[in-house]
Amino acid sequence: MVLLDSDILIDYLRRYPPALAFFKDLDLKEAAISTITHMELIRGCKKKVHAQTVDKLVKNFKSIAITPAISQKTIKIYRNHKWQTHLEIGDAFIAATALTNKVTLLTRNLKHFQALEGLSLVKPY
Repeated sequence: MVLLDSDILIDYLRRYPPALAFFKDLDLKEAAISTITHMELIRGCKKKVHAQTVDKLVKNFKSIAITPAISQKTIKIYRNHKWQTHLEIGDAFIAATALTNKVTLLTRNLKHFQALEGLSLVKPY
Protein backbone atom coordinates (compact mmCIF):
# COMPACT_ATOMS: atom_id res chain seq x y z
CA MET A 1 0.00 0.00 0.00
CA VAL A 2 1.06 3.61 -0.63
CA LEU A 3 -0.10 6.85 0.95
CA LEU A 4 -0.86 9.73 -1.41
CA ASP A 5 0.13 13.22 -0.36
CA SER A 6 -2.26 16.11 -0.99
CA ASP A 7 -0.14 17.53 -3.81
CA ILE A 8 -0.63 14.40 -5.93
CA LEU A 9 -4.41 14.65 -5.64
CA ILE A 10 -4.38 18.40 -6.26
CA ASP A 11 -2.43 17.79 -9.47
CA TYR A 12 -5.05 15.24 -10.53
CA LEU A 13 -7.92 17.60 -9.77
CA ARG A 14 -6.17 20.32 -11.79
CA ARG A 15 -5.85 17.84 -14.68
CA TYR A 16 -2.02 18.07 -14.70
CA PRO A 17 -0.98 15.63 -17.48
CA PRO A 18 1.75 13.78 -15.51
CA ALA A 19 -0.72 13.25 -12.66
CA LEU A 20 -3.39 11.96 -15.02
CA ALA A 21 -0.90 9.50 -16.51
CA PHE A 22 0.19 8.40 -13.04
CA PHE A 23 -3.41 7.76 -11.94
CA LYS A 24 -4.08 5.64 -15.05
CA ASP A 25 -1.48 3.16 -13.83
CA LEU A 26 -2.24 3.41 -10.10
CA ASP A 27 -3.83 0.38 -8.45
CA LEU A 28 -6.57 2.11 -6.45
CA LYS A 29 -6.85 -0.90 -4.14
CA GLU A 30 -3.26 -0.24 -3.03
CA ALA A 31 -3.60 3.52 -2.48
CA ALA A 32 -4.67 5.33 0.65
CA ILE A 33 -5.00 8.89 1.92
CA SER A 34 -4.89 10.40 5.36
CA THR A 35 -7.93 12.08 6.86
CA ILE A 36 -5.74 15.21 6.92
CA THR A 37 -5.26 14.97 3.16
CA HIS A 38 -9.02 14.95 2.68
CA MET A 39 -9.31 18.02 4.90
CA GLU A 40 -6.50 19.83 3.05
CA LEU A 41 -8.26 19.21 -0.25
CA ILE A 42 -11.54 20.60 1.09
CA ARG A 43 -9.71 23.61 2.55
CA GLY A 44 -8.57 24.49 -0.98
CA CYS A 45 -12.11 24.50 -2.39
CA LYS A 46 -13.61 27.88 -3.16
CA LYS A 47 -17.10 26.54 -3.90
CA LYS A 48 -19.26 23.78 -2.46
CA VAL A 49 -19.36 22.03 -5.84
CA HIS A 50 -15.56 21.73 -5.73
CA ALA A 51 -15.79 20.04 -2.32
CA GLN A 52 -18.27 17.58 -3.80
CA THR A 53 -15.73 16.77 -6.54
CA VAL A 54 -13.09 16.20 -3.86
CA ASP A 55 -15.42 13.92 -1.91
CA LYS A 56 -16.14 11.90 -5.04
CA LEU A 57 -12.39 11.51 -5.75
CA VAL A 58 -11.39 10.46 -2.25
CA LYS A 59 -14.02 7.71 -2.18
CA ASN A 60 -11.66 5.82 -4.52
CA PHE A 61 -9.04 5.43 -1.79
CA LYS A 62 -8.78 3.81 1.59
CA SER A 63 -8.97 6.59 4.17
CA ILE A 64 -6.66 6.26 7.16
CA ALA A 65 -8.16 7.95 10.19
CA ILE A 66 -6.17 9.69 12.88
CA THR A 67 -5.51 7.24 15.68
CA PRO A 68 -3.92 7.84 19.07
CA ALA A 69 -0.69 6.31 17.72
CA ILE A 70 -0.70 8.67 14.73
CA SER A 71 -1.42 11.62 17.02
CA GLN A 72 1.51 10.78 19.30
CA LYS A 73 3.86 10.26 16.35
CA THR A 74 2.69 13.59 14.87
CA ILE A 75 3.51 15.46 18.07
CA LYS A 76 6.98 13.90 18.17
CA ILE A 77 7.66 14.69 14.50
CA TYR A 78 6.36 18.24 14.78
CA ARG A 79 8.28 18.97 17.96
CA ASN A 80 11.52 17.62 16.45
CA HIS A 81 11.23 19.28 13.01
CA LYS A 82 9.17 22.46 13.33
CA TRP A 83 12.10 24.81 13.75
CA GLN A 84 14.69 23.18 11.54
CA THR A 85 12.52 22.37 8.51
CA HIS A 86 9.44 24.59 9.07
CA LEU A 87 7.29 21.49 8.85
CA GLU A 88 3.57 22.23 8.65
CA ILE A 89 1.13 20.48 10.99
CA GLY A 90 -0.68 18.81 8.08
CA ASP A 91 2.58 17.40 6.72
CA ALA A 92 3.50 16.12 10.18
CA PHE A 93 0.16 14.24 10.36
CA ILE A 94 0.63 12.81 6.86
CA ALA A 95 4.19 11.68 7.66
CA ALA A 96 3.05 10.17 10.95
CA THR A 97 0.29 8.31 9.11
CA ALA A 98 2.80 6.82 6.67
CA LEU A 99 5.27 5.90 9.41
CA THR A 100 2.65 4.39 11.75
CA ASN A 101 1.18 2.30 8.94
CA LYS A 102 4.62 1.42 7.47
CA VAL A 103 3.72 2.57 3.97
CA THR A 104 5.53 4.61 1.34
CA LEU A 105 4.48 8.24 0.97
CA LEU A 106 4.04 9.40 -2.62
CA THR A 107 4.67 13.15 -2.86
CA ARG A 108 6.15 15.75 -5.16
CA ASN A 109 7.25 17.74 -2.10
CA LEU A 110 10.24 15.65 -1.09
CA LYS A 111 11.77 18.70 0.60
CA HIS A 112 8.95 18.75 3.16
CA PHE A 113 9.65 15.20 4.30
CA GLN A 114 13.30 14.31 3.60
CA ALA A 115 14.51 15.07 7.13
CA LEU A 116 12.15 12.52 8.67
CA GLU A 117 14.09 9.40 9.55
CA GLY A 118 12.57 6.11 8.49
CA LEU A 119 10.00 7.65 6.14
CA SER A 120 9.90 5.94 2.75
CA LEU A 121 9.36 8.57 0.03
CA VAL A 122 8.72 8.33 -3.70
CA LYS A 123 8.24 11.15 -6.17
CA PRO A 124 5.85 9.50 -8.65
CA TYR A 125 6.33 11.90 -11.58
